[in-house]
Amino acid sequence: MLGKAFDRHKITYYTPNGNSRQAAEIIEEFKASVKEDPEHCPKALLLNLTNETAAGVNLANANHIIFVSPLLVESKHKYDLAMTQAIGRSRYGQEMKVHICHFAALRTIDVYIFQHRYERTNGITAAKSTVRMPSESLTTPEKIKLVKKKQGSTALVPVSWLAEEKTWERLSTFTSLINFSETSEDGEE
Repeated sequence: MLGKAFDRHKITYYTPNGNSRQAAEIIEEFKASVKEDPEHCPKALLLNLTNETAAGVNLANANHIIFVSPLLVESKHKYDLAMTQAIGRSRYGQEMKVHICHFAALRTIDVYIFQHRYERTNGITAAKSTVRMPSESLTTPEKIKLVKKKQGSTALVPVSWLAEEKTWERLSTFTSLINFSETSEDGEE
């Protein structure tokens, strides 16, 4: 589906398909194309985090990582390992600033997964948002909640901030009615 959207907007990309050897060749071709002709090379490499073809890949030439949907795995530990490895693929050896984007479709299971697996020490807003976050970050990461400011701006904030901030509206309608409790273990929600 993402490939179709890229095709429609004339964004060139690679996607490793086939066996491990074929996928490795495609990934190496992507890496080499950036060095050979940075202006005209494919701009994206689509990887599936749950596929073995993505394991161990170093993409020092990539400075944008886009997670199209939250990763659904059995535990927070597996989530953290997969995300750390995925982000590390482009950060290792990268000289430019790395931009990391996460997408989650509102009112779907995406929001539930994201709120139960992702942790932060600070909040996230859209680039041009008018939401002002507290200047001090937390010392330890904690679960986040998708909230809506009274003026309509949304943000992802650590849960403890909600107890202190009276101007946030908590909107349960951002999540779906489906609860995947079987994906949580060790007392995780």
